[in-house]
Amino acid sequence: MPPEIDASARLTEIAQATLDVAREEGPRSVTIRAVAARMGRSTTVITKYVPSRSALLVNAVSHVRAGWDAAVAEVLDRKSGLNRLRALMDWTLDTEDYDDAARRLWHEILAKEEPASDQWGALVDEAHDDHASIVATIEESAIDAPPWLADVLFLVSRGFFVSTVKDPEDWSGDRARAAVNAMLDDLFPQDAAKAGRARRRKRA
Repeated sequence: MPPEIDASARLTEIAQATLDVAREEGPRSVTIRAVAARMGRSTTVITKYVPSRSALLVNAVSHVRAGWDAAVAEVLDRKSGLNRLRALMDWTLDTEDYDDAARRLWHEILAKEEPASDQWGALVDEAHDDHASIVATIEESAIDAPPWLADVLFLVSRGFFVSTVKDPEDWSGDRARAAVNAMLDDLFPQDAAKAGRARRRKRA
């Protein structure tokens, strides 16, 4: 009897191969055949778990997303006040590991899928989760934030997703973080002054 296959492990293997193809050859080169070739397996091994190219793309984006969730929990650990919100946005406005490839696939899904499709819906759900995470972090920070702040920060993060794909050299994470932190300094001048004093004491 053949050994039982771990479906989760196989989906992870497929996701990583998908991301490798997207990173090295571009999102339009991602096909079931290309991913199977990268894995050194037959296409039937892929289609047993992801039956279409669209599902292949979503599987890869979902894999990266799972890593993001774990990373955010670590970034926010033991941070409070405005520093907690800054930490979330500093992490969000960055590109590491497979982030760049995942964002390219994210664009590919939006470009190719119909709004009523399950694949489009998966990205909508992901966006809702991201907005909810910003709202929750603002609440946990216990800062006197204006009601529109979560919306603005969400739109900034989505704009960063687009800009890092369209023009990554001009729109770096450093540039985006500087803009967000300048806005937060203007909104919360007392917290900004307090953080500045703490930084000066640390250098002294």
